[in-house]
Amino acid sequence: MISAKTPLPGWMVTGLTTFLGWTLVGLMGAARTYTSLQSRNICPEWRGFFWPHMLSVWLWVVFTPIVFWLSSRWRFDSLNWRRSATLHVAAGVTLAALDVFVDGIFQPILLSAERIPFRLAFAYEFFINMFSYAGLVAIAHAVSYYKLFRLQETRSLRLETKLAQARIQALRSHLHPHFLFNTINAAAELVHEDSEAADRMLTRLGQLLQRVFTESQVVEVPLDRELSFARQYLDIAAIRFGDRLEAVITASREARRGLVPSFLLQPLVENAIHHGVERASTQVRVQITAEVTENKLRLTVSDTGPGLAAEREGIEWGTGLEKVNGLLRELHGSEFELDMRNRPVGGAIAEVVLPYCPAEGSGSFNTEPAIGMPSTAVRHG
Repeated sequence: MISAKTPLPGWMVTGLTTFLGWTLVGLMGAARTYTSLQSRNICPEWRGFFWPHMLSVWLWVVFTPIVFWLSSRWRFDSLNWRRSATLHVAAGVTLAALDVFVDGIFQPILLSAERIPFRLAFAYEFFINMFSYAGLVAIAHAVSYYKLFRLQETRSLRLETKLAQARIQALRSHLHPHFLFNTINAAAELVHEDSEAADRMLTRLGQLLQRVFTESQVVEVPLDRELSFARQYLDIAAIRFGDRLEAVITASREARRGLVPSFLLQPLVENAIHHGVERASTQVRVQITAEVTENKLRLTVSDTGPGLAAEREGIEWGTGLEKVNGLLRELHGSEFELDMRNRPVGGAIAEVVLPYCPAEGSGSFNTEPAIGMPSTAVRHG
């Protein structure tokens, strides 16, 4: 049976790090002094250097949390730096004296030597002790400012995220009524010609709107979810246009796992129906294609209708496409492409290229044939 390892408490990690850091400092100091004496043909015992150095160093392991606490209370800023400096000097002298006092008790025991007078030992160790204290104060302030910087950075990122989400919701709030009004107008036109078809259209519209508003807070969804939504919209369009509309959805399994902005495809499909199917007297093929190439998700919505007028090619943005462009810009900055143009063989094509980011555990979209669309095909790459 394998048990999960429990991480060490933060205070223990900090304590071990402090102990190892000061131990390294003590070893380096002892080795430097010992080597310097040997270079002058003085060969003292290693024991005579190791323990005195380590005793003083390990005492500063105990002093370190005290200095950090004092640094949190006496911070150097533009208002009270003189007061803080005075208090820190007093605290440094106190700890230096305490270090010499403790050394004076234990060093004679460890080295079996006479005790050095406190005044001489304090003068000898004063500068190194004050330097140690100043170094700890500097480290404490650096750590404190770093934590403050990270906190402010986190808050800034949260504010930016909330602002971006608010802008995204604002953009999508313009898409929803635009789609709603267009569909209701289509049903109103149909109600005098075929009341049953109009009834089916409004029923499908209600189902679609229920899904729209229940998912209104979702920013990104797997592409297969958007394809399912697009099929529902095509179902509504098929009730209105019947055999004049042929729809084909071709999407690789890899592409269907990619994350896309929620409510992305509907304006593009609506644009294809408006400029393709509505303006044509013969059957028009509307095709949605999705594939992944070079870590990019490429989506196209094309139609075989009469195409865009010459003055509209290169995109004269309508309400829906303007909002799609704004939505993509909020989510991906400049890392996306959105283009609409005439096809060489007739009709128009809208193309979106996004960074590919797969979603875990995404399913496949509904592959039932659309009602009123006997020639509809759904293909999986």
